Amino acid sequence: MKILKKIYWWIFIVILSMRWILRVNLGSEISYKSKKYIVVNGDMPDHWKINNDNREYVESKECMLIYSFKNFIWNFSSGYRFYMGNWYRIWVENGLEDWMKGCNIW
Repeated sequence: MKILKKIYWWIFIVILSMRWILRVNLGSEISYKSKKYIVVNGDMPDHWKINNDNREYVESKECMLIYSFKNFIWNFSSGYRFYMGNWYRIWVENGLEDWMKGCNIW
């Protein structure tokens, strides 16, 4: 019975991780002012720190995710690592509790 729970939550995590494919995450390649950069930090709402010479924060609305296979794989694996590392064991043991639905993880 526990193996079925593990499989269920693993599939759930794969589906959630697929949502990350078109999101900008740490390590994502973006286009900013027609140049390619990598997001190195995203701790400020609506701003990302990019790997330019000044390591400056830029407004997220001025950036665009670069659509590439490499970026899609990176973004998926970022989500997968996040959920497997932080939520998988909790969900297998306790399921999805009401308080979790209010978390900003979806």
